[in-house]
Amino acid sequence: AVSEGMWKKKPVVARASGGIKIQVIDGVTGYFFKNVQDAADKVVYLIKHPEVSEKLGLNAYNHVKENFLTTSHLKRYLEMFRDLVTRN
Repeated sequence: AVSEGMWKKKPVVARASGGIKIQVIDGVTGYFFKNVQDAADKVVYLIKHPEVSEKLGLNAYNHVKENFLTTSHLKRYLEMFRDLVTRN
């Protein structure tokens, strides 16, 4: 759900646990929170500052695009083989 929200250009407010820690970059693609009040404060902040929300959302989209799409992984994998072949 985290990457799906980020793909829709939405910043994520989440607890830093499990795989979320590799998806969200605190302060860049969203925010981590420590407790319920902290989560609420960060959500309210994003609502009151749509320019920040938009910037984090765009960062989130680009982060997913570069790091979590199969097509991006395949492209890098094929580029690696191309580079190996062209060296010889």
